Amino acid sequence: MYPPTTVRGLPQPDSIQAILRDNCGTRLYVRPIAWTSNQLRLLTCQFRPQKERRPQNPQTQPASQDPGFHGDRAADDAVQIKPVKGRSRRAMISANHLAGRFALDVKKAAVKTILGTYDIEYSDSDNLQFYFNRRAVARIRTEGVFTNNSVAPNLAYITFGKIQLLREKHVSYTPPRKRNRSNEPGFRVWEKKLKLLEPQNPVEDPYIVAILIALAQGQRRAQQQESQGADSEIKPENQTSHVDADITSSANSRTADSCSLSTEQMARNTANSFKVQVLAHSGIVADTLYVYTANIDSEFLDKFDEPSHYSPSCPVTIKHSRVPLTSPFVLRRIHRWLCPGSCSACSRGKAQDPTAVTAAATVETKQEDSPSLVTRVVQY
Repeated sequence: MYPPTTVRGLPQPDSIQAILRDNCGTRLYVRPIAWTSNQLRLLTCQFRPQKERRPQNPQTQPASQDPGFHGDRAADDAVQIKPVKGRSRRAMISANHLAGRFALDVKKAAVKTILGTYDIEYSDSDNLQFYFNRRAVARIRTEGVFTNNSVAPNLAYITFGKIQLLREKHVSYTPPRKRNRSNEPGFRVWEKKLKLLEPQNPVEDPYIVAILIALAQGQRRAQQQESQGADSEIKPENQTSHVDADITSSANSRTADSCSLSTEQMARNTANSFKVQVLAHSGIVADTLYVYTANIDSEFLDKFDEPSHYSPSCPVTIKHSRVPLTSPFVLRRIHRWLCPGSCSACSRGKAQDPTAVTAAATVETKQEDSPSLVTRVVQY
């Protein structure tokens, strides 16, 4: 959150400006890379881990369920091998690169290939704009921004190592002029400041919430401009008037106990929401891919566009799921969390098996300790 511009009159209670005034003793005027749990608490944002259910007996598991649920490697490797060529095979090789010990550029290319299999294309940009008071006030840096034929990007990819590097650059540190001398006290102060910004759980980093908000802001601004028409004159961003967007995306339903809004307001918020996602892993050495999903409604985004006005909205829940990269069913699990409902992978699955949306692929991976080749089968 950022210092608001000069406005006439006092802010409305529970607005962002009112929250900032009430918490003047806490440093909230910081860039998103310096967000902590304080910002998430005041914005009513929370993380919620998603766990997959595992049946007790893998042998009695229905064929329609994901074999990767039971976690039995012996049962997973017993799946019948069916060779698949084309994009599916390239996606399998990319999944191997994502799980292996490769450079970040190789992993980024692997993510592009995997997402391309599900019709999620790279948008030729690694940065997002964060808006406050209808002005772009910060640049959100990622490893890549993607879109699935929507008006604006709805998915971003980043590594936890990238977040740590951005945070280290944010905390200023002046090294000594002479190379032979060391500034031990200055380094300790820098290290202490950095430690105060680091989250207790790296998986629930507040910077990921800022990425999700920036994605939702970009989608709404693009839809607002599209609804006005290509030939119509777009209003300046510094005007206080607000143009409601015609949102067609749907979100998960919320119960009446989730917030203090009325049923009618909750239904309207659910309809006017934006589904945004983030993919993240540790870095060069990664064995788990995390998928973050959030449905951010327009009323929540109004808090940033009009910080002096109170906009009632339900809390934002960021659901994150673990995808083991060493699992032979990694592509199927990624497809489950990222598929918008219909993609090329779904079409290929229907063509192979009319009764189930599945596809099989093989990939040859070379083990580090053995020169032999191990063939794995993946269904997704």
